[in-house]
Formats: sequence, structure tokens, C-alpha cells
Amino acid sequence: MKILSVGKEIKEIAKVEEKIKTITYGIDHVFFLTENGSVFYFNNNKLEEEMTSVGFTYLSIRSPINNKLRKIKIIESGFNIFEFSSFLLLVTTDNHIMISNNDKFHFEEFHYPINNEDILFIKTEMLSSLLIVTTNNTIYGTGSNNCGTLGTINKDIYFEKIEFKGGLIKDVKMSHHGSTILLDNNEDVYVTGLNENGELGLGDFENRFEFTKVNLNFKVKEISTYKDGLFILNKNNELYGTGYNMLGELGLGDILKRNVFTKIMTSVQKIYSTLINATALLTCNNELYVCGENFTNYQLGIDNNICKIEIVGEDPDEIRYYIDKFEKIYTFDRNLKYINVILNGNNVLVITNEKVLSGDEELDRMNYLLKIGKYFTKKFIV
Repeated sequence: MKILSVGKEIKEIAKVEEKIKTITYGIDHVFFLTENGSVFYFNNNKLEEEMTSVGFTYLSIRSPINNKLRKIKIIESGFNIFEFSSFLLLVTTDNHIMISNNDKFHFEEFHYPINNEDILFIKTEMLSSLLIVTTNNTIYGTGSNNCGTLGTINKDIYFEKIEFKGGLIKDVKMSHHGSTILLDNNEDVYVTGLNENGELGLGDFENRFEFTKVNLNFKVKEISTYKDGLFILNKNNELYGTGYNMLGELGLGDILKRNVFTKIMTSVQKIYSTLINATALLTCNNELYVCGENFTNYQLGIDNNICKIEIVGEDPDEIRYYIDKFEKIYTFDRNLKYINVILNGNNVLVITNEKVLSGDEELDRMNYLLKIGKYFTKKFIV
């Protein structure tokens, strides 16, 4: 696998001889789970021009009883608002949950009263709420639940079994601020939680305290989130979104919030979840598009000079740059079978598992297409 950040120079940085199974990320770290049950990470914020070498760090997770290495089957990361750092949740192959709530990565075992059930998914909203889905289709919630993130009316719950009336759960995701979306094997979508910006797509702005089916006239194959909203991708590769849009996150050409799932674009292959007020998608032609807040110049691979400006508060110097329509920043080889995109730091990271560049001609083409990038392009081979 290769990791590329937007820029103008290709450099090989690191190599890990294991096949990657899952990628997740926090505000400043990117984590990789291999098929062998190992976990590696690197700090995204160190991908700067003066850096000549950035390597992966291996996380050694050992049993407190016999000190044996533990194999990991699930990783989940995000932004710990209390520590202002990345956190990492791990689930071992024998269903122990390990947690590190800051970027020191000192893990503690998280004890929970769920017996004889295999964990299928584990999701969290800034470490204040935790949702667990088991292989027998049972949902458990624990933690803060003030706006219904966990799908129950009760607040501050401890591993409560959550009622769900849909089919077998295929995927579940949480937005950064507490909206939860679930996809079942009937290709139906259910939502719960925060809805002050219309994030749930139910036609109003009222929070929900149970998983509520979204009435759609099509079947859904993929769900995704951004900081304050949700996306769904149907089986015809049509993208729909709902929620906060004050910085153009929905790519609809305006900054009006939506409270119903609104059609955005056709011929979309993949929509990527983010922790920030920005969005990235990949078309069926392997074209990479971005929109939303350009928090730092070139964060989205786009110069602030072509962005729109939002004045924050009464201070004319406190401005935010954004684009409210999807802008194409790169086209990949159409033969690539795997492309992943991460928006979490000061640049765009593109991850592929096949060869992207070969020879000076293609190198020059990459330099030309990404010439607006602020950072050198770094290459990781995994």
C-alpha cells in the first residue's frame, strides 16, 4: 500500500510487510490494522517539507496476565475533545476492549458486562458515548446519551441493550457531534441522535432517541459521516447528504443546511467519512473531488485564493475559507482497485494498494496535477 499527500515530490518513507485490513484515524494520527492482527500508526502532522523520514510505529498490545502479544480484530479511532488528541479503541480476537484516551498510547482494558457474544462493530463519539454491535445483532450502548446518540431515551447509561427493529446490521457510523446512522441487510437506513442541523435527514430538527427508519425510495449500499452530517450512497451510485452546510460540506453550491437527504452527485464510487467540516469523494472514473472548509491553505489541495470567505463573529480578521461545490483535485489510474482518502490534518492523504506512479513521465504528470499542494508528497509502501 502507498500513502500520498498532496504535493510536488515523491519520496519513499517506510515499509511494513503485512497486508492492511482496516484504516482509521484521529485528529492527528492514522492507524492501520493488518490481517495478522497487528496495529501500526504514524503522525499525520509530521508530514512537512523539512521531514526526510517518517516511519510507522508498531503498537505492542500485551496481556496484563501473561504478557503475551494480543491479536487485534477491530480498531476505532477519533478525536478526544478532553485531551485534544487522538484516541484508539482496540478489540482483541478474544473480545477484550483496550482503550488509550490520548496519543501516549498507554492502553487499559475496558471491562464490560457482555458475555459470550462476539463484537462485530464498536463506535464512539469523542469517547463520551460507546456503541457495541455483536454478531448476534444485539446493540449495547454506554456513556453519555443526552441527545439520543445511543438510540434510547435514558441518559448516562451503562451497557444498556438498545432496541432495534431492523434487519441484520451491516454497518454503523457516528458523526463527530453525536448523530448515529445504521445500515441493515435490507439496505435500509436507520438514524438516531443529534438533529439540530437536520443531520438525521428526517425533515425536521428534532433529536431522536431511538433508531428511526429513514423513508427513502431507493436502497442504500453505503453510509458515511462528516463532522455535523450524514451521507448515503445508493445502488445506482447516486450520493445524497443532509445536515450542517455552513461551509459548503454538502457540495451543493450554497451554504444552506438540509434536513432531508438531498441528491448531490451521480456516478459516485465512494464517499469518505471525515472528522472535519470537509468532504472527499471518488467518482466511478477514479476522480477525487473535495469540498467544504479549507481550514489551512491547501488542506484540501486547493489555494485559498479560489475559495469563498466566511467572516467568523465580529472580527474581520477571523475568516474561514471554503468551497461549496465539489472541486476535482486528481484523477487516478482507472485500473486501481483500492483508493482511500483521509482528511484529518493539514493535507489530503491518499492511500492505495497498487502502483500509482512509474517513470519520469508520470512523475511529471503528478507534479503538474498536484502543483498547488503545500506539502511534499510522501510515499509509504505497506
